[in-house]
Amino acid sequence: MACAHTPVRDFGRDGPDVSETKISIDHTLCIGSGMCALTAPRVFGSDDDGFGELAPDWQSAAGDPMVKEAVRACPVQAIRVDAG
Repeated sequence: MACAHTPVRDFGRDGPDVSETKISIDHTLCIGSGMCALTAPRVFGSDDDGFGELAPDWQSAAGDPMVKEAVRACPVQAIRVDAG
């Protein structure tokens, strides 16, 4: 299972807020549908075999609302997002 953990700054309407976000893809479940990469391409991509992976600079976009949509779009629910 690929896993990443980083602090993410969210500059929303109420000002800066720092939270820790952990995004993981369970590769035992992933079937390579590509829905994550299509939905949130700044955060997700595909490896050489076509399975989901985190994009190289995913931390800068981890607060993107499309990440939650990518979680919902995954047909096998292989993506998990935990905000700290």
